[in-house]
Amino acid sequence: MVRGVVQGVGFRPFVYRMACDHGLSGWVRNETDLVRIEIQGSRPVLDAFLETLRRQAPPQARIDSIDVRPICVEPSRNERPVFKILPSRELDARRPAIPADLATCGECLAEIRAADGRRRGYPFTNCTNCGPRWSIIVGLPYDRP
Repeated sequence: MVRGVVQGVGFRPFVYRMACDHGLSGWVRNETDLVRIEIQGSRPVLDAFLETLRRQAPPQARIDSIDVRPICVEPSRNERPVFKILPSRELDARRPAIPADLATCGECLAEIRAADGRRRGYPFTNCTNCGPRWSIIVGLPYDRP
């Protein structure tokens, strides 16, 4: 379980990429006030994954705590590791830390200004590193498609 500013900042896609890069199986999902990750792999690979999680989180994320617990899993029948982003679950009345709205980042500004870009002049361009958060969230846990 990862607590902090971990929703609305590209955290689940980051976890997905890191798990795939490390060859791990499992899943990640938003819950009401945290991101839950279930991963399977060898101890050295799991340790490397956790180190990457701590050191390379998305720029707007803030990890307050990581609670690691061993679980019993059934062996996978897949030949290749499979990692998924699962739909969110609202489990209780706690509230997550929601990041403030952020100024448009340099990459998005470059897209808006690019003469031949498909987002040229589009005023609502944003990504997981910038843009509205607090002002647009209508439900929790927060998901971006």
